Amino acid sequence: MSYPVIQPVLPYVSTIKGGIKPDMAVIVQGTLPAHAQSFEINFKTGPGDNDDVAYHFNPRIGKYVYMNSYVRKGWEEEECVSDKPFIKGAAFQILIIIKTEGYEVYINGIKHCMFNHRIPLNKVSTFAISGDVSIPIFGFIDNWNTLNLSQSNTKVMGSLISRPLSLPAAVTNPLIQPGLSYMSKIKCGLRTGMAVFFQGTIPTNCKGFEINFKTGESDSDDIAFHFNPRIGQYVYLNSFRDGSWEKEECVSDKSFNKGAGFYMFFVINSDNYEVYVNGLRLCTFKHRIPVEKVSTLGIRGDAFKPIYGFIDNWSSLYLCMDQSRITGMGTTFSSLLADPSDLSHLVIQPTLPYFAKIPGGLRTDMALYFQGVVSAHAVM
Repeated sequence: MSYPVIQPVLPYVSTIKGGIKPDMAVIVQGTLPAHAQSFEINFKTGPGDNDDVAYHFNPRIGKYVYMNSYVRKGWEEEECVSDKPFIKGAAFQILIIIKTEGYEVYINGIKHCMFNHRIPLNKVSTFAISGDVSIPIFGFIDNWNTLNLSQSNTKVMGSLISRPLSLPAAVTNPLIQPGLSYMSKIKCGLRTGMAVFFQGTIPTNCKGFEINFKTGESDSDDIAFHFNPRIGQYVYLNSFRDGSWEKEECVSDKSFNKGAGFYMFFVINSDNYEVYVNGLRLCTFKHRIPVEKVSTLGIRGDAFKPIYGFIDNWSSLYLCMDQSRITGMGTTFSSLLADPSDLSHLVIQPTLPYFAKIPGGLRTDMALYFQGVVSAHAVM
């Protein structure tokens, strides 16, 4: 994928670098909120409201997917296809392949529709997304013909669709969509300096799910860290030892929303488990059972389409430098940071306005690093 755009502020309008041409593709990964009514994707001849629209792709949830073009300030003949692939509260992937005859659309790996060109491709310069949708990531694939498709109406072959776009490059031994309840040995065990990566989606009817770091695979084995978000309540943290639960701790569940995707890192520190959700530190849980005794990982509950894997050499590098691959929710930061491992006291995606004490205060030869995106409607 080239020119990935991570977590765009909607409505999003931007120039397509180099324009579009046959054998290119656009891939969009998103989630529909529970209240979604419609959203749209537009290939345009310019960024203005009155510029022509070569391809207007407009799913209206519970109705149809409407397709059209807008030429000389007027809509042309409308086409419509089923909206079945789009479900409120569910994640989706859209793949739009630019072909000589038109725009070929796959949704969740299944061929969905074709829209013949009405405006020459060399006039298309702008890409826009708006509406009731959350877009973690989209981007362009310059040479689509290097990837193989099977017959129409069957799933796109390869890992492009079956594997989440946001899987970090550093994740080892990844497991895609394990059956829940899932229980398995952790190869080589846990150790300080590692991290465990999780990604999933919260169904609209979700009550909760749990992740357990255990000393064995049986129900009676000790649990070193029990992480249990109960949606609409709290995230409960605990350990289970010698046949009984120990003192429970709880933190806010606001990071987990019905119908939304999430990603997490469990960082194994010398004295605790440090948990990040969607780039923000959620909590820490002090070790009650030595890390070297943890041999098994268990997952169960209502989260679906999960993925997890291990990062052998965790550092703050992964939170700032490489978010485009880790979270699916940031631009390519690696080109912006000369030595990101020097960053300390990271604050990721703070809620604005933001106020906080500076740990240790300022001193000569320190530096503060800021990175952000100016939204399309920014004033100051």
